[in-house]
Amino acid sequence: MYPGRYRAHPQTPPYRSECPNCGGPIYLADILRMHELVDDEQGASRITSYLLSALETLALVHVIHALWEMKPILLREFLFIKDGPLALFGQVFTLADPLRDLANFLASYRDPSDPSKVLPLLNVVGLEKSGSFVEHAVHIEKSLDKALAEAKTEGDFAGVVLPLSNEYIYEYVVPGDPGGTITYGQNTYWGGKMIFKAKDGSTYVATVPTLGGHKSDPKIDDYINLTDVLAAVSGLRCSMYDNALIPVALANRLVSLSEVPSSRILESFARGTIRR
Repeated sequence: MYPGRYRAHPQTPPYRSECPNCGGPIYLADILRMHELVDDEQGASRITSYLLSALETLALVHVIHALWEMKPILLREFLFIKDGPLALFGQVFTLADPLRDLANFLASYRDPSDPSKVLPLLNVVGLEKSGSFVEHAVHIEKSLDKALAEAKTEGDFAGVVLPLSNEYIYEYVVPGDPGGTITYGQNTYWGGKMIFKAKDGSTYVATVPTLGGHKSDPKIDDYINLTDVLAAVSGLRCSMYDNALIPVALANRLVSLSEVPSSRILESFARGTIRR
């Protein structure tokens, strides 16, 4: 078999494809090519983190697809929060391009009752709790506070946003060549990075999908549904730890504490939110 050289086959029940070279069955996991990382010394241990990343992303896509099948407009009522950046690294980075296409598709949805009106459907954000970007956000805290104070004089707002361009990232956050042929996140991210200072003083390093795919120098208008996403993030803050959000904190508690009380708390939160 030659991974990455599969021909497209019509998918009909039982949804199987065959390798054009050896005639063997092609499984969904084969497309991710993680079997190439299995060796005699480390076995399959190297694929664990990549598999987890892929499953998290596919679970998100599954929920989006389920809502689309029920009623596309329902997607506007949901905010998807990923614990970490909207990115796929290592062996599963090839999923980034299809996810960009998905984001563009959902962002260009037209109102069935008025085709001239575009209703972007996707509300998704990735939030980071640690790493170089979070450390940089701490270092520029005073500048963000000053910008926030100036913005407060202009009326109602969710906070201030610093879009992170390729040049800015390589100059101030991580080492690299801003003039290189490959920009930061070009092959791995399916959203644009930013630092968001909410009006309550909380600071977040966030990733939100951008229109038209990867942007080396994203502008505010490039981010999909940015106003709604950041307004929701601001309203979900809790004090469990620095810059924590209620659903993320509860989900983390669910996997670290006894399942029964934690799951009940998360269920009560979800039911209360749906009723509102």
